Parts: sequence; C-alpha cells; structure tokens
Amino acid sequence: MRHGVPRYGVAAMLIAAALGLRVVLQPLLGETVPYMQFFPAILLAAWYGGFGPGALATGLAALLAMELFLPPAGLAVSGAGSWLSLTLFLATGLAMSWINHRLRYAEAAQHANAQLATTRAERMDAIINTTVDGIIVIGGDGRIEAFNRGAQRLFGYSESEVLGRNVN
Repeated sequence: MRHGVPRYGVAAMLIAAALGLRVVLQPLLGETVPYMQFFPAILLAAWYGGFGPGALATGLAALLAMELFLPPAGLAVSGAGSWLSLTLFLATGLAMSWINHRLRYAEAAQHANAQLATTRAERMDAIINTTVDGIIVIGGDGRIEAFNRGAQRLFGYSESEVLGRNVN
C-alpha cells in the first residue's frame, strides 16, 4: 500500500488536471454540470491512494466547484437544486473512495490468504516427500494428486507416470 504525502499530492494534482479540463470546457458547459469532470479524478485518487486521498479529492472538487462554477460566485450555495447537487456529489465521491478502500483491503486480504495457502502447500509437500513411507493422495474423483518418493520405491512408478491418472 502506498503511504505518506505522495498519495495526497497525486489526489491534488488529479483535481488540478480536472479543473484545467473544466476551464477549457467552460465555454461549452457554462454553469451546467459543475461536478462531472471531477469524478474521474476522484476515482483515480481513491484507486491510487485509498480513502483519504479520495476524500481529499472530493472535498477539493466540491470547494472548487462551489467557488468557480456555482452561482452566486464564492463559497455560498444558493437554491435547493444546488444544495442537492452538492450533497449528491459529496456522497458519491465519498462512496467511490470507500468502495476503493474496501477493494484495496479485500485484495490485500486475498493476497495474504493466497500466500498462506502457498506456504501450507509447500510445507505439506515437503512433509510428504521426506516421509519414507509410501504416500498417495487421491482426489475425490479417484485421480492421483500426489505420489511421494516412498510410493515410487514401493510401486516402481515415477511420479510423472501416475499423477492425474485414476487410481484403478
């Protein structure tokens, strides 16, 4: 997971880029859709940095939109429609950030579980292969899944000859 100030710096740069795009598109958009161009920046900030940078990007975008694109000019918001739009924007931005946070957490947990399973499988393989007794592991479908050195000496077949074959 990325740590420290760079995550927040990336979030601020993404919002600055979205603001630049909005300024370029201002003649076409006018006072409509004051938040639309910020959604990709919030999504990328949350994907890259997690919940904190996503929340920062959401807050910065809301303040910039209020200051520059919502009438009346300044941080004042007038009208029920503007308040509703701002509230929905904040809720959506924070939800996107939270979902990215949960996704990162789930991916980290999945990676840890996969690492644990690999370690356990390697340990079990080492135990099976160092045991002098013959050990054959048979799957639920009757196919041979493991055939240790003791089984190779006992039955006279190599592991490559029997793996995947039916025990019959």
